[in-house]
Amino acid sequence: MAERADPTPAVGAATRSVRRARAEQLDEVHAVVNGAAFYAKGFRSPTDWLTVTTRDSVGACKLTLQLADRIQDMPLVKASFAVGDLAESALRLLSLAWAP
Repeated sequence: MAERADPTPAVGAATRSVRRARAEQLDEVHAVVNGAAFYAKGFRSPTDWLTVTTRDSVGACKLTLQLADRIQDMPLVKASFAVGDLAESALRLLSLAWAP
């Protein structure tokens, strides 16, 4: 069996950086939603606000809102994602499996 090559350090570092930025985005989104700051800006829902703010699709924004909410109650998962060790695909699966 052929051995897989290790990814370059630059690719690994960039991947962890993207994950850290996404974790920060989820925390910021959660803060805005919890503080209802989107209402003050004239938006009727968090999804409307996030869609306009990020220019992402409604579906992508709904996923972001779901992750932003659920990750707050999963401190170990949140910490692993925040340092870039956990992939967002794994985060999504864990958030779907988690039930309050």
